Order: sequence, then C-alpha cells, then structure tokens
Amino acid sequence: MMPMNRFRQFLTTTSLMLCVLPSAVYGLQYGTPLTKEIRGYYPVIDEVAASGNTEQWQIGMTLTIPSVITPKLGPLNDGENGTYVFLDNDRDDSDPVPIGQDISHSTINWYIVPKGTNQAVFDTLRRVNISLSLSGPMRPGERVLIGTGSTIRLPALAFGNQVGFSIIPKTSIGFPNESPMIIVPDIRFMQGQIDPNEPNIIPLPDPELPLVVNPGVPPEELPEDPTLGEPKIYIFRKDEWETLGTRATPIDTETEDFSALVEVNTEYVARVLRDEYIPYTATLADDTDVTAKIEKPIKWYLYSFEGETEIVNAIDSERLSFYNGIANGMYKTQLDNDDATTAAKLTDEKSEQKLRLRAGFLWDPENVTKWPAATPGRPSNDEPILDDINDNVVE
Repeated sequence: MMPMNRFRQFLTTTSLMLCVLPSAVYGLQYGTPLTKEIRGYYPVIDEVAASGNTEQWQIGMTLTIPSVITPKLGPLNDGENGTYVFLDNDRDDSDPVPIGQDISHSTINWYIVPKGTNQAVFDTLRRVNISLSLSGPMRPGERVLIGTGSTIRLPALAFGNQVGFSIIPKTSIGFPNESPMIIVPDIRFMQGQIDPNEPNIIPLPDPELPLVVNPGVPPEELPEDPTLGEPKIYIFRKDEWETLGTRATPIDTETEDFSALVEVNTEYVARVLRDEYIPYTATLADDTDVTAKIEKPIKWYLYSFEGETEIVNAIDSERLSFYNGIANGMYKTQLDNDDATTAAKLTDEKSEQKLRLRAGFLWDPENVTKWPAATPGRPSNDEPILDDINDNVVE
C-alpha cells in the first residue's frame, strides 16, 4: 500500500503534467493509430538517351547522359539536353530546375555487351567489373561494366561489341523516391518508362521506345572489327609462346583436345599484339608483338568462376615475374592449394582452382592517335605515350 505522503505527491505531479500538456497532444491519445508514410508518384523518366561528342564512332569517344531533366522532346527542346520528362510528377516550374528534377541521385552503369543484345538478353548476361584499361577479350555471355555516372569514355573493348547503359531513377525528395531500372542495351536507341500519372503506381518500361532512334548520338554502328593498329592483350602458355610465337593458341580458346585450358603449376605470359599492316583477322599469326612498347606493368586478375566478381588480392605477387623485360609479364599458377593466397582461400574452392585468369595493360584510349597504325608495308617505329588511368578503374 502506497504511503499517504507518496500518494499525495503522485497526484500533485500528475495534475501538473496534465496542465502543461498541449490539448492537441493530449487529444492524440484518443485518436486513431498513425498511418504509414503517405506515398506519392514514382520518379519517371519518359525517355532517356546518350549524347556523343563526335560525328562518328571511335575509341575515346565521350558519351554523356544530360544531368538536367528537361521537357520531353518537342518544339521547345533544343535537341542538346533532350529526351526527358519530369521526375516525381513535380510540375513546379518556378525554378529553372525544380528540386529533384535532375539525375544526380540516379544510379547509372555503362556496359559493353555482345552485339545484338536486347533487353530480354541483357539481364541474362553475367556482370563483370573491369578497368577501362582492359582491351579484352570479352567472354561470351558477359556484360562488362566499364563505368558509372553520367559520362563515360569508350574503351577499346567497345570494338566489335555494343554499348549500353542502365539507370535507376532516383530523386532527392519524395516518397517513393526510386523507380525500377531502365535498361538501354544499345545507345543508338532510346528507352524509358510509361508514366501511370497516378500515385503509388510503379512505372513500366515503354515497349515501343527501343524502336526510336536516339537523336543524341550518330546513327552509325560501332565497327565490327578493330581499326588498324589497335593493341589487344592475350595470355599464352610460356612454353607454347616461346615455341610458336603468334601462332600459339591463347588460353581458353576452344580446342578439341582442351589444350588451351588454364592449369595449375604452369607459367603463363601476357603479350600485347597489334595488327600492323592489315585489318583485324581471326588469326594472330599476322599480328606483331608490341609488348615491349608497354611502359607500365601488366596487370593480372583472378575472377570468380561465374566471371562476375574480381577476387581482390588473389594474385600472388611472388609468382609474378619479369618476362622479356616486361614487369609482371609472366604469372605462374599455384602448385598446391596451400600455395594460394589468403584471398583465394576465402573463395568457395579455397584455392586458385576454378577461378578465372585475366590480364590487362594500362593504355589510354584517347592516346591511340599518338600510337598510330603503321603504314601498310612498313614497320612502325612509333613509340606509345601511355598514361596511367588508375583513376578510371571500376571497383
């Protein structure tokens, strides 16, 4: 039983609290429960396309998705920023760019995909992250992430393939503030969403837009083959390279006897080859070994078996060595599972086995003009000017 003085103190305190509570707050205790957040319109991009900075396709070309959301293509559109409708159904035109009507919060990824990839195929491709410096080759069934953000510079890997991008519309304000991904598998065309013009209705992809030609970039297709003199990197077994040179078979090439598969306890060399005199052909025998012109160390990578994720620090630096004067020109695969690096042991196979090997070299595509193709019939003595583009590496 509560003592009388404690009971009087309790009544006094309670009375004071009720007196100071605002009537509105006090009244809430007799109202309905709080509702969930009020939902409005999903962000919608009616049409989205990329703009180019040249009149024809070439390596080093810069592609840009304009950052400002402008009215849909029409008489008032200047054709430069083109191809958008308002995000979040916000019709406030009091400011030149109303809050949230830009793509600065959206997620944009640029990809190299096999030629002919459409929207249905796009999502079935394995996503692979590589640096812009890697010139290939791209494996079948891959979509290679070459960069993020509204601007990208085409790497050498674009030759013979197709360039596309994806964008997840997102605004800084509003609820919901994020819409489903828009996939543009080919930058020569536009894609967008059907605006339901109703709150809380998810916008669907527009099935007709892929047939609309993108007015922001040239209509020409990417060339099917590399231009004369375009350098590419290949991996060979050391013993085969020393015996056969450019007539050797690069690893992972389809062979009947599986002789080109990567194996444990084997030395592999990376070589940069170039078509000196004729356009690209299926055989490497006509190419010239220009690895000696590379001034930066060759980079080696190990990827998961699916080819989706680089296993960071899986390459054992102690098994990298100079080869013909080229830093990191050779890599020797592990002998036993115990020889694998800590990172490789953390994979499902707990070793290098089942991982996929890749090599790349640092080369700025914009400097291709400084490393021109040789005049047909004459050897090239041009020295490359190579820039380290680590800043462009996609993590």
